[in-house]
Amino acid sequence: MAVSMSMTQDLTRRAKMLVHRIATAVETDHGFSSMAYSIYDTAWVSMIVKEGEKGPSWLFTECFDFLLKNQHSNGEWSSFSVTDSTRTPSASIMVPDTIIHTLAGLLAFILPYDLSSRIDRAKQSVNANLQKWNVSETTHFGFQLLIPILLQRLKDEQGVSFTFPGEEELLIMFNDARQLDIEWLYTEKCKVPLLCYEGFLGKIDFARIGHQISAEGLGALPASTAAYLLYAPVWSNECEEYLRNVVYNGSGQGTGGVAPIFPLTTFESSWVLTTLLENGFSTYELGKDNVNTIIQFLSKQLELNGGRVGATTIWEPDADDTGRALTALYLHGYNPSLDSLISNHEVDTYFQTFFGRIPNAVPSISVNSNVLNALLSNPDPPEQQIKKCVTYLCDSWSDDTVPGDHWNTSEYYAILHMTFSLVKFRIANLQDVISTEGNMADMVDSTLSKCREYTLKTQNKDGSWGKRHSSEESAYAVLILANLLKLGDMTKGQRDIRFGIESGKRYLAQWKGPDPSDLVWTGKVWLADLFIQEAYVISALRVDISPFAVSGRKSKL
Repeated sequence: MAVSMSMTQDLTRRAKMLVHRIATAVETDHGFSSMAYSIYDTAWVSMIVKEGEKGPSWLFTECFDFLLKNQHSNGEWSSFSVTDSTRTPSASIMVPDTIIHTLAGLLAFILPYDLSSRIDRAKQSVNANLQKWNVSETTHFGFQLLIPILLQRLKDEQGVSFTFPGEEELLIMFNDARQLDIEWLYTEKCKVPLLCYEGFLGKIDFARIGHQISAEGLGALPASTAAYLLYAPVWSNECEEYLRNVVYNGSGQGTGGVAPIFPLTTFESSWVLTTLLENGFSTYELGKDNVNTIIQFLSKQLELNGGRVGATTIWEPDADDTGRALTALYLHGYNPSLDSLISNHEVDTYFQTFFGRIPNAVPSISVNSNVLNALLSNPDPPEQQIKKCVTYLCDSWSDDTVPGDHWNTSEYYAILHMTFSLVKFRIANLQDVISTEGNMADMVDSTLSKCREYTLKTQNKDGSWGKRHSSEESAYAVLILANLLKLGDMTKGQRDIRFGIESGKRYLAQWKGPDPSDLVWTGKVWLADLFIQEAYVISALRVDISPFAVSGRKSKL
């Protein structure tokens, strides 16, 4: 599938519009997030009651209406499309996802009105899914913490209870998850992306955390902010205003759907811009003024935080977003310092995501890849830290396991980050910008060969990738293959790579626009980031393989 002039123009138009939306949003006071709505968060916000002169009233009736419109005929709510069987996830994902959203919706329905038919169907759905839920397969921390909380709320507040085979096992997981020390929240300002304050109902004293409230609510988390308004003894006008911003300026745009996180201004602006610029789009095509607005925003955030940034302005700076922001600035001729990134995140054998209270037990492939990309983009690349990242990434793919990343459910997300940064390293090495020691070059070539082989052999017959034929996952895979072609004659199987790219692009050509049910990101529930999904898909569709001639020369990868 060649990239025609009309297709190029259409993709450029879409990319320019996307950058324009972001450039406009970064200048607003409330920030932005394109994170798709979550029934779980919508239900929490729908339950808020405010006392007024005429008595109590529901604060966000549009959220309740949204729940009514989105309940399935069998009584359940789910993040995933149930009409397309090819995109249905495995039971280990689908069942707990349906349980958590349906429990939250059920709790919201029981509170305000007589909706006996809908309530009965929701109860039947919850019970059926609880009976078949294999709790031992659920490793998602949010489900382990939040599903028991919802079950307890229903029992304590409404007298609704369920019994199921995995109940005892879930309780053990719940108690383990609740071991997290939260006493410091009463005395210190929290910049940790805790993601679920409501998961500590019964343990946390909401009366003692008023100092945690900001213009971004309670931790930039709508459900947690709703829990604060429901359980704190004093009303917070700041929380109310924050939630109005979420409802009307989030992806729901006033329809009542509520995103799980708001805002994500730094995360989305840095991710979208670097994804587009490093995959074929120029600053001119994206709109020089809009790109400059985003660059100035990122530069200011780095300056305000001592050379690092977090996903949103109130969260602890992390190596992931810092790497992306630094790379964006390097691409535009800036020369920000790497000192803060290195001093705060470098450890013995890799770069840790966070520095401070957040556990760093599980290192991340995407984080170390984004750090490596930033290090390689610096005019004076630090070789010691670069080789540390390279070694960690190559060691992450053993012969018997496929790499993954805890920020994303797709293995292609980890492989894409790995491929992009290692290809960039290998090019720098071939150009004598970076020297190598011992067998490092061979180690990188071996890892890139694994990236190529796995991506090619796992492509679906329809040209997509992933068990759910996800457009975003498929875009990751197309970009993996396209980046391997940058190494020219070093990459073998070029005909297969070209065929894989073209087949993938034909599948992606059916994409109609950002899909809220294409959930590949992880949080307390499964997430879809619509701006980032769009950036990856249009970048993959923009791939043009014509400059990469097929060579008959022997290849290394």
